[in-house]
Amino acid sequence: MVKRGVMPVMLLLVVFLTSSCEKIEDFVNRTFKSEDLVNISYGIDAGNTMDVYLPAARGINTRVVFLIHGGSWYGGDKSEFTSYANTLRSRGYAVVNMNYRLVNQAGTVHVEQQLEDLKMAVNYVWDKAAEWGISHNFGLVGASAGGHLAMLYTYANNGDDKVQTVVSLAGPTNLTDTRNASQQQMGLVIAVIGVSPTVNPQAYVNASPIARVSASSKPTLIFHGRKDATVAVQQSIDLKATLDQANVKNKLVIYEAAGHEVINGENYASFLSDLDSWLRENL
Repeated sequence: MVKRGVMPVMLLLVVFLTSSCEKIEDFVNRTFKSEDLVNISYGIDAGNTMDVYLPAARGINTRVVFLIHGGSWYGGDKSEFTSYANTLRSRGYAVVNMNYRLVNQAGTVHVEQQLEDLKMAVNYVWDKAAEWGISHNFGLVGASAGGHLAMLYTYANNGDDKVQTVVSLAGPTNLTDTRNASQQQMGLVIAVIGVSPTVNPQAYVNASPIARVSASSKPTLIFHGRKDATVAVQQSIDLKATLDQANVKNKLVIYEAAGHEVINGENYASFLSDLDSWLRENL
């Protein structure tokens, strides 16, 4: 004899399990085509837009790469990474090419707001993964200021563990190091921090990826040009040493003939090969 109340619970359980299995089966068996989802809004600000490039034949194992443009924190646009986005998609990745709020003269946007934008973008794509037919294997790739934000977010703001690896192309790693900085460059750093180093030196430490490295930091791939006159290659060399000391998996690739525009015609093929291998190993 079945006790009163047991049968309804059993029926609900059967319905739930059947429904769940059907959803999983539908996801696995769906046939996808290549898609461009352009200028998706992931936040309330006009700068909170992303282009999403979804590959054909994608599924629950499709890795997701976020591209974060440079521009000294106050300029730049996602269009700078469009060709890279299409190339990565052709290799089977889902690519999120994102804009973020830029530092402005009104002083309402600083590094904290830009990190908030990264968090909103990551959470937005995370919630859309099933709908878009992609995985939760997320990696960040950033150039220059975008590299700085990608590293800082991954090391210091990735508390939910949604980002699994980070790649930097000539990203500043230590904002307290002013040895090679011009007055113009220092002005840009002060603008993104929002306060001068004499007033709040700790803010510069907090905004430096190198200071946020720990034993639990995510695997890091770094590209830098030896002749970079904007962000000294020593910044990446120092970061690698810090990652090594913390026993964090990392790789530093230095292009001897390159400047701040790290990728050029001569090293493009090797860059893509290194990037592809890294992402497949760490996503």
